[in-house]
Amino acid sequence: MQPDPDVVRRVSDTSIPALIVGISDGESRTILTGGTVSPSASSAFRIASLTKPFTAAATVLALATRSIPLETPAIELLPALEPDWRADRAVTVGQLLGQVAGLRETVTGAAVASLGAGRAALLEAARMVVRAGNERAVGARWSYYNGNYFLAGAILSEVTGQPPAARPDPHGPNAFRRSHALWPRVGDRPFRTALPERQAPGLPHGHPPCPPACVRLYGARRQHERAAGDRPAAQ
Repeated sequence: MQPDPDVVRRVSDTSIPALIVGISDGESRTILTGGTVSPSASSAFRIASLTKPFTAAATVLALATRSIPLETPAIELLPALEPDWRADRAVTVGQLLGQVAGLRETVTGAAVASLGAGRAALLEAARMVVRAGNERAVGARWSYYNGNYFLAGAILSEVTGQPPAARPDPHGPNAFRRSHALWPRVGDRPFRTALPERQAPGLPHGHPPCPPACVRLYGARRQHERAAGDRPAAQ
């Protein structure tokens, strides 16, 4: 498979210390590397979470294909939560994805994991988040909180009619969704906490990790489109 020339150009022209791009198509994978420290395909990177950027990309694409703006209040897309909604009712999908919703950060990963798997569990996780309310005004400041993405996942599930956390067949043909780190079930340590080192699936270990500040992640456009396209619209 020949990679997109624009992706090749961006990788070769990058001015950041280290960049690795993996492009998967069926059973074929192409690795591109760039940067001033000359990383290799086996270089390890420190990554806090892979789930969030892919959840965000899938949510943005799913809403865009249905002509739903990111400025839509989240409560409009989750009407089942309206009776329990104590958070700001004006908070939008875009503010959730941008981690500026100002939510009260009381819902833990362990609490959500105890709910099990499936759409019902995901909706209940979102209910716990909005029931806790806000601790600051929307947009007042950025704060890294998994609750934003519990809500985003529930929105993606409701909009598409499919649970975004459904575990794919790790041996199936869709290489983009093969990694369990990308779409973990709600009951499988959702939105995993940061690890000292994490490598892309299938790459050998042992290479010195690149500094955390060096990491920039790029996803091929066709892979993001495939992620959203695999999820049929709700009937």
